Amino acid sequence: VYEFPKPLIAAVQGPALGGGLDLAAMCDLRLASTAASFGQPQVRFGAAALYDLMQTLVGPGAAREICLTGRIYPAEEALRMGLVNRVLAPEALLSAARELGAEIASLPGDLAASAKRGFIARQPGLFGS
Repeated sequence: VYEFPKPLIAAVQGPALGGGLDLAAMCDLRLASTAASFGQPQVRFGAAALYDLMQTLVGPGAAREICLTGRIYPAEEALRMGLVNRVLAPEALLSAARELGAEIASLPGDLAASAKRGFIARQPGLFGS
């Protein structure tokens, strides 16, 4: 997912915790329903969070909070932090994700793929890559 060559949109309907948040964070855009929540609660049990990934989305201060506290953030707070791009009613989530995908797909030529190559080239390495 982290190096997938085409733009990826996460549509998060419920909890995105630990690896679920990591997976959503690896996508290019994240839409969340009002029922979504986000966090890295595994740190409370001794499993580290991916700080580099979190700080690319929310900056170092918020990333440290996410990675050190294990706190769970509701969708609206995740939006304010920059974890997600939009918060929608649950019944509007999938159609909004499809519309966003169609908007990106309609860009001229190779623009989206070229932008994605640039994103990949500048993202931090994960998992020893």
